[in-house]
Amino acid sequence: NAKSKGKAGPVLDITAAVALGVLLLSFFIGRWNQDATYLWLLPLVSIASAALVAVVVHPWAVGTRRVLGARPLVEVGKRSYGLYLWSWPISRVCEAFDGSWPRFALAMLITIPVNELCYRFLETPIRSGAIARWWAAREGTSWRGVLAVTAAATMWLAGSMTYFFSRADAVYDAAKDTGADLQFDPNAIADPASTTTAAPTASSEPSVSSVVTTTTLPTSTTLPTLPRKLVILGDSTAHALAINLPDGIETTFTIGDGAISGCSVYSDGTALSSIGYKRQFGGCEGWAGRWVADAQEVSAEVALVVLGAWDVFDVQLGDTTVAFASEQSDQRFITGMQEGIDALSAIGVKVALLEVPCMRPQEVQGQGTPPLPERGDDTRVAHVNDLMRQVAAANPATTTFVTGAQEYCTDPTIASSLAYRWDGVHSYKPGAKLTIEAIATQLLAIPYP
Repeated sequence: NAKSKGKAGPVLDITAAVALGVLLLSFFIGRWNQDATYLWLLPLVSIASAALVAVVVHPWAVGTRRVLGARPLVEVGKRSYGLYLWSWPISRVCEAFDGSWPRFALAMLITIPVNELCYRFLETPIRSGAIARWWAAREGTSWRGVLAVTAAATMWLAGSMTYFFSRADAVYDAAKDTGADLQFDPNAIADPASTTTAAPTASSEPSVSSVVTTTTLPTSTTLPTLPRKLVILGDSTAHALAINLPDGIETTFTIGDGAISGCSVYSDGTALSSIGYKRQFGGCEGWAGRWVADAQEVSAEVALVVLGAWDVFDVQLGDTTVAFASEQSDQRFITGMQEGIDALSAIGVKVALLEVPCMRPQEVQGQGTPPLPERGDDTRVAHVNDLMRQVAAANPATTTFVTGAQEYCTDPTIASSLAYRWDGVHSYKPGAKLTIEAIATQLLAIPYP
C-alpha cells in the first residue's frame, strides 16, 4: 500500500547508498597481496553487490532507481560486460596491474574505444538477430559442406589445444627456468672430510666477510651412500632452488621439494617493509608438520633449510612493531628454527642450514613481490646468518651451518645477473647450479644416521 511504500522507500535508498559506498571504498583499499582481501573484503563486496542489485530492482526504491537509471549509467551498463572482458588483456599489454595510475589510465583509454567498436559492430548486430538472418539466407547451403568445415575446424582446435596442454606446465611458475638445461659438475664433490664453512661467530658485517676456512662439520668415518636423499625446505627461495637444479645431480642427490612459499619459521605476525609492503604469516600454520611430512615422503636423510627472504624485516605482532635485530626479533627467529630442527630430528633427519646469500632484488615483470630494500641490505642478511650459526652451534649433533656460494656477495656481475636469479632473489638454473655445487661436499660430509 501507499503507506508501506512511503516508509520502505527511504530505507531502500539508504541501503543502496551504503552498499555503493562499500563498493567504492573496496576499490581503493583492496590489495591482492593482503590476506584481509580474501578473508573479509571480497565476501563484503559480494554482499554489498547483492544488496545493491536487490534494491535497484525493487519498485519502491524510487530514488535509487532514478539515480542509477540515468541515461549515462544505463549506457555504461549496456557496455559493462565488454569493458570487463577487454580491460584485462589490454591491461596486461600495458602492464597496468601493479598499482600505477598512469598505466591504468592508459589501459582504460584504449579499452573504451575498442569496446565501443565491438559493441556497435559485433554485439549489437548479433543481439538484433544478424546471425539468425544470415542463417536463414543460407538454408539451401549444402549440409555436407557445413559438416566438412565444422569437422575440420573442430579437429584443428582439438589438435592445437592438445599439443599446447601436453607441453605446458599445469600451473605457471615464474621461478621455473625454461632455458637450456645445465649439467652438474662432478668435480664439485671433494673429499667430504675437508670442507670450507663459516665459523659460528657473531658478525655485523655481510656474511661473506665472516667466512673462514675451517673444519667444523662433523664427519663420518664412511662415505655416504649415493645418491644421498635430500629434501629442500623453506620459503620460495627454497622452491626456486629445488626446481632449477642441474641435470646429473640425481646421481649424487635424490631431492624433494618441500618449500612453502611466503613462509619462514613463523605462524603469526606480519613482515613490514619500509616501502609499505606487508606479508602476513597467519597462513603458515603447521609449517613444521609440513616439513616433517615432506621429509618423510622422500625418506630424507638430510633436510636443507633455505630461508632468509622473509627474515630480514621488522615484524608487527598484534599492536606492537618488533624491530629487526632486536632481542625479541632474534629470539622469535631462533625459537622458530629450533621448532623445525626438533621436528625433523624427531624423525631422524639431519638438518643443514644454508647460508643466506647477499640478495640484489630488482623490478622484473611477473614477480608477485616488489623489490624490497631490506633484502638488499647485506648487514641484515649477515645478522640472519649469524643467528643460524648460533642455532647450529647449539645443536651440534643434528644441525650443520652450510656455507653457500660466495659469488653472490663478492662478484657484482653474478650477484645482479637476472640469469642467475630471475629477480635478484630467486634462483634460475645457473644460480641453482652455482649454489648446489658450492654446498655438495658439505652436504655429503654430514654423517647419517
